[in-house]
Amino acid sequence: MSDVDNKDKNKNMLNDICEIIETVLIWFFIFIILRTYIADRAIVDGGSMLPTLENDQRVLYSKIFTPEQNDIIIIDNENLGPIVKRVVATEGQSIDIKDGKVYVDGEMLDEQIYAEGEKLTAKHFVTSETEIVYKPFVEAEDYPVTVPDGCVFVLGDNRAVSNDSRSSDVGFVKKSDILGQVFFRYFPFKTTRII
Repeated sequence: MSDVDNKDKNKNMLNDICEIIETVLIWFFIFIILRTYIADRAIVDGGSMLPTLENDQRVLYSKIFTPEQNDIIIIDNENLGPIVKRVVATEGQSIDIKDGKVYVDGEMLDEQIYAEGEKLTAKHFVTSETEIVYKPFVEAEDYPVTVPDGCVFVLGDNRAVSNDSRSSDVGFVKKSDILGQVFFRYFPFKTTRII
C-alpha cells in the first residue's frame, strides 16, 4: 500500500471521526435546548397524587403551557422543593371547601372518590374527601376565597395526605413558580401513558 493510500485512508478516518463528534455535539445542544425551554422530566415523590400518580413514577412535563383547571403541574415550592399537584382553580375563580367537597365558582368539581373495582367516570378521582388541613392557609370559616391574579389553587388527588393550597406551606401558587404541565408518565414502563 502506498503512502498516498495511507494518507487518504487516514484523512477519511479523521473526517469520519469529526462527523461523529459534530453529530454528537449537535444532538447534545438540541437536548440541552429541549430541557431548558421545551420539556423536562421529574420523579414523583410521595403519595399525594394517588391514584393518578404513584411514588417514584417518572413523568415528562411541558414548559410551554398556560395553567388551566384540571392540569397536573410541577411546582417549585420554596418550602417543599418540587411538588406535583392538580390545578383546581385559576386566577379570578372562587374556591370553596365544605362538607368534604370542593366547589369552584359555586359548582362542585366533577371528581369522585376512588374505589377499586367501580366504574370511574369523573374527570379525575380522589382517594378521600377534602378537609381543611393542619396549618391551614385559609381557615374553614374564611372560605370561599378568590384566587389572586397570577396564581392558581392546587390540590393533590390523595387529599388526606396532600400538602397543597389548603396548607400554609403552599397556599396560592404563583404562575412564576410553576415549572410545567405533566403530559406523560413513562416509568415504570407498564404504567406508561399520556396524562
